[in-house]
Amino acid sequence: MSFSAIIHDANGRILSSRSNAQESELVGQTYIKADVLGDLEDFYVKDGAAVAKPTQPSAAHTFDYSTKAWTLDLSLAKAQAWTRIKSDRNLVELGTFTWDSNTFQCDAQSQQRILNTVQRARANSSFSSDWTLADNSSKTFSGADYINIGVAMSQHIDDCHKKARGYRADIDAATTEEQVDAVKWG
Repeated sequence: MSFSAIIHDANGRILSSRSNAQESELVGQTYIKADVLGDLEDFYVKDGAAVAKPTQPSAAHTFDYSTKAWTLDLSLAKAQAWTRIKSDRNLVELGTFTWDSNTFQCDAQSQQRILNTVQRARANSSFSSDWTLADNSSKTFSGADYINIGVAMSQHIDDCHKKARGYRADIDAATTEEQVDAVKWG
């Protein structure tokens, strides 16, 4: 007679499942008979039955089959925090920056346009040109202004990266989940 089987290891980790299994096919494997097979990732085996895992506290927690509990993987929590900080850094870096009370867009295309204009300004001391600011207003800047705008943009980008490196040091120094979670862009 065939049946559905959940094959597991000694700690209750589900390794696979089989429908229409025969006992002769499962010799040497640890298994339980199951009524229904479905997504078994959220279960483990204990005392001959499939048991639902408790809710995962965070994406940095891994299930410990020997204790039947979620445990924090601090390295994973730190990696996730660093990914979050880099994402926040990119949002700020590629947002806007200000020079002389003028707000400029700083996305990759705007950065390239500013750098190209700075090159033109360096090549021609009498250069001046209109620029569309982040609020869509337009203003005329001199060549010297464009050089200063380029410096301000560079400083803005550098400041974002310095700030992120500080957060990275805080993440690396953290020894608890609470310390890791406390590191936020601000």
